[in-house]
Amino acid sequence: MRVSSVRSTIVRVPYREASFSAIDSDAAATEVIVQVETDEGLSGIGESLATFCPEAVDAAVRQMATFVVGQSPFEVEPFYRRAFQGRWQFYRRLGHVAAAGIEMALWDVVGKALGQPVHRLLGGALRDRIDHYCWLQRRDPLVMAEQARRGREQGFTVFYLKVGIEPRADLAAVEAVRAGAGADALLRVDANGGWSTAEAVKIIRELARFDLDFVEQPVAITDLEGLAEVRRQCGVPICIDQGAWTQWDIAAALRRQAADYYCSEPARCGGLLEFKKACALVASFHARVCRHAGPELGVAAAAALQVCATVPNLTIGNQAAVHLCADDVIVEDLRTFDRGTVLVPQGPGLGVTLDEKKLARYAEAYRASLAGTR
Repeated sequence: MRVSSVRSTIVRVPYREASFSAIDSDAAATEVIVQVETDEGLSGIGESLATFCPEAVDAAVRQMATFVVGQSPFEVEPFYRRAFQGRWQFYRRLGHVAAAGIEMALWDVVGKALGQPVHRLLGGALRDRIDHYCWLQRRDPLVMAEQARRGREQGFTVFYLKVGIEPRADLAAVEAVRAGAGADALLRVDANGGWSTAEAVKIIRELARFDLDFVEQPVAITDLEGLAEVRRQCGVPICIDQGAWTQWDIAAALRRQAADYYCSEPARCGGLLEFKKACALVASFHARVCRHAGPELGVAAAAALQVCATVPNLTIGNQAAVHLCADDVIVEDLRTFDRGTVLVPQGPGLGVTLDEKKLARYAEAYRASLAGTR
């Protein structure tokens, strides 16, 4: 069996409500859906993170396809090596998100060919469901307190909100969420690199009275020394997120003892296998991994569930983003939680099915959004 073609489609799926952080705001998830076809009729699906520059990611996927067409879909590791032994090694962040979409689709084909879910091909599942956080949009503090209270009623134990926007408003938001979630809930905040080292130390010390489980990416993604300094001075666990984009970023942070938790995902590492390797690297330093979710649709969510099921050092309260979307491009619904968890799909491959009609609908939505910007 050989890969006969790779197709990519840019789609835009609206969020239920706009999302914003210290970096920017979004009204929709814009992703590249990848379809790998084989000469024996089997096909696989993948997804590449593309919200901020979809045309560049789409072009990268099409160029990356040259490393896999004509090859066996079982050769996942050789695909990654072929792609990054040349000039793509100089463009790893873009290259990784493009390669991840193709790599997911290869695993989907392999799983279907063998009649097995991907988690069995990655070593076997340690859990059949993945625990997730309760994501709280920044709103009026009273509204956030009520959202947290409802989240607790729904069975969530980990709560997460954005900070790094304005110190007084940040403090009010965290206080409200703590009140709504309860004293025993785990509370995490994410500054998206919005603070300097000095600002981070000052604000985190103020926030510490709310018993934070961790603070995610308090300083700029390039400032590992600053991150390590914040960790030393604050006495609050620190999570690195955007600063842990590649395996090499993760290794550099581990050497500096810059964080207690490492937040990453297959899209950043270059695929499911590379993400699992990164998790093993983190485990060797006795640290834990929290699965990151940027903008995503159901294909990427399913792929992450498959690999997270196999990761020994996975934390609870992992991130998800597909539930923020008003719709999806797969038949199955991964946008709802059961007591804060989502079941790992058990079907062959990624365990989900592409809805071709929705793919076409949201590809048209993307094209329409371009027309609106001209």
